[in-house]
Amino acid sequence: MNKTKITVSGILADLENGMTRSITGKNYNADIGCIQNKYDLTSYDLDMLFKHPKLKGKKTKSVRTISFTLEDDTENLVNILANDTVDETANVIVTPVEEYKDVKPQEMEEAFNDIHDATITNEETSIDKGWD
Repeated sequence: MNKTKITVSGILADLENGMTRSITGKNYNADIGCIQNKYDLTSYDLDMLFKHPKLKGKKTKSVRTISFTLEDDTENLVNILANDTVDETANVIVTPVEEYKDVKPQEMEEAFNDIHDATITNEETSIDKGWD
């Protein structure tokens, strides 16, 4: 009879990767599997394996999966700001903040108010004429 060589580090790695001791384990996942099946162990062999001092009391690490993929879409925004280009999706010219570093807060507020007033006037005009 040929004995299977099993290492402590291998078992610890299996537990870390979400593998349970057996198929009856609490967090058993058929896609990941179990140590008993991987090494073709009997229940007795499995019990003896986990009596080793470095394996005693070790538990399966819960492998959690998320139901979404997160895409970082802010990189292009930073590039647009840095390059002073036209954002075609929004039809806006984006200018780097450095160009406004010498503008006084009062001037910025006045410019904002002028744009705001012009926007309101245009909206009122389009409503009066029946435009959408």
